[in-house]
Amino acid sequence: MLSKWFVDKFNVDYFFELTDDEKFLVKEGYTLEQTNKYAYENALDLIALGFTPDKLHIIIDSEDIKYLYKIAVRWVRN
Repeated sequence: MLSKWFVDKFNVDYFFELTDDEKFLVKEGYTLEQTNKYAYENALDLIALGFTPDKLHIIIDSEDIKYLYKIAVRWVRN
């Protein structure tokens, strides 16, 4: 809710990363499909807060890897 307040107050975009891949890799017994489903459920919770659609950008790791890959490999190298 604090993030929603910042978006509204300062008229900024909000980028929210849902780490379904991380949950899959760390928590035993989950399939990638299950953790992806949980990411979508979390996205619905976020949307329910009432973010303006053009200000909210949801990144789901396993689906948006093309945006994250270059950032990730640079981080790993450092």
